[in-house]
Amino acid sequence: NDCFYHVKPKVAELTHSGNAVVDKCIITFSTLIMEVDILMEKARSTFYNALIVYGED
Repeated sequence: NDCFYHVKPKVAELTHSGNAVVDKCIITFSTLIMEVDILMEKARSTFYNALIVYGED
C-alpha cells in the first residue's frame, strides 16, 4: 500500500539514533502505525455503516 509514501517528512528522514538496528525498528513500527491508521479509516468508511444495521429486525 503506497497511500502514505507522500507524507513529508518521510519516516526514514526522522530516524537518526546512531544505531542502525534501532533506526530500522523505528521505521518498521512507524510504517505499521501509519498503515493501520489508513486501514482503520478505510474500514470506517466502508464497513461500519453496514455493521451498525446488521442484525436489526
